[in-house]
Amino acid sequence: MNIFIGNERTVYGCKRLTVEECDVKFSDGRSTIHTHVKCPPAVAVLCITKDNKIIFVKQTRTAAGVMEVLELPAGLVEDGEEPILAAIREMEEETGYHVNNLKLLHEYYTSIGFTNEKLYLYGTADVEEIGEQHLDENEDIELVLIDVEEALTMLDEGKFVNATTIIALNNLKARKLRAAVDRFIEFA
Repeated sequence: MNIFIGNERTVYGCKRLTVEECDVKFSDGRSTIHTHVKCPPAVAVLCITKDNKIIFVKQTRTAAGVMEVLELPAGLVEDGEEPILAAIREMEEETGYHVNNLKLLHEYYTSIGFTNEKLYLYGTADVEEIGEQHLDENEDIELVLIDVEEALTMLDEGKFVNATTIIALNNLKARKLRAAVDRFIEFA
């Protein structure tokens, strides 16, 4: 299906996002208006410590009602910043840990039906504690370390509400399953 997009306009803008509308005309002659939220990209990090704990942060989120959310450390990519450097920066700021050897696990649009926000999800087990958190003035974040197996049980029990955290933990679960299957095949 071919579509034509025209008359793009900004209807709202602030520091972190803009809301835009555009006229859309379909090849069969129908037309409509689409509304999009334009956001900078974001990063998140699945980090496993040497003692097999996942680094989480707990913070209050208000977009879907006031709720305390347990999630992976994450944040926005600043203008001109590479996503991997943003991931390193966010880990240090939110957790006081420095990460090395980050691997890109997934790159995806968070809700492609209305926003262009792209999230870069990284993972590593190469981490070292370097000091205290360096939070922005608008952040109130508690550091929480949870054993990998306990976190996967919490995932199965539906304890996480953040999509990025759910995606990351399911990725970890799939990798563990593949490794177990590979070990089985190797010894069979």
